[in-house]
Amino acid sequence: VSAALNAMDGTAPHGTWVHLYVNGLYWGLYDPVERPDGAFAATYLGGDKDQYDVIHTGELKQGDLNSWSEFLNLIRQPQIDYAAVQGILDVPSFVDYMIVNQFAGNIDWPTSNWIAAHRRVPGAKWNFHAWDSEFSLLNLNDNRLHEEMYWDGGPGELYLALSSVEEFRMLYAGRM
Repeated sequence: VSAALNAMDGTAPHGTWVHLYVNGLYWGLYDPVERPDGAFAATYLGGDKDQYDVIHTGELKQGDLNSWSEFLNLIRQPQIDYAAVQGILDVPSFVDYMIVNQFAGNIDWPTSNWIAAHRRVPGAKWNFHAWDSEFSLLNLNDNRLHEEMYWDGGPGELYLALSSVEEFRMLYAGRM
C-alpha cells in the first residue's frame, strides 16, 4: 500500500526488504520502514518536526488536538462546507489514500492503523499516511466499504461524510 500511495504522489513511509542477521544468525526477511511521525512529515512536507500534530488511530502522538477537533467538527456538520474542508485537508492526496487502501482490501484498516499529520502553520493541510498495511491483497472478496467501519473519527468517517459532496465524488471518480 505504501509503495502504491507513493507512486500516486501520496506521502507514505519508504522501506526496503533486507535479509536480517543478528550475531551471524539468520532471522529472516524484514521490511524496515520509516515511521510516519513529525520528523517524517517535516522531511516530506516541510517545516520542523515540532510543528506537527500527529494522530495515530485516533490517538494523539505528537502536538495537540485543536486542529483535528476543528476538522472533525467541520466534517460532522449536516451540510459540509467543502471549501473549508479543502482548506484543511489535502483532498486529492486523501482520495488517493482511500483508493489504495480500499482497492488493496487492507483488512487492518480503517478502524486501526491510520496516521494523519498536520503542520501547525496557517494554510497547512491534514495528510494521511499509509501505515502497517501488510494485511492487504489477502482476500479478493473483502469489502472495505461497508458503513459500520466508517464511524470512528478517522479516514473512514471523513470519506463517508465527504461522499455526500458531488465535487468530492467527481474527484474520487476521476482519480479512480
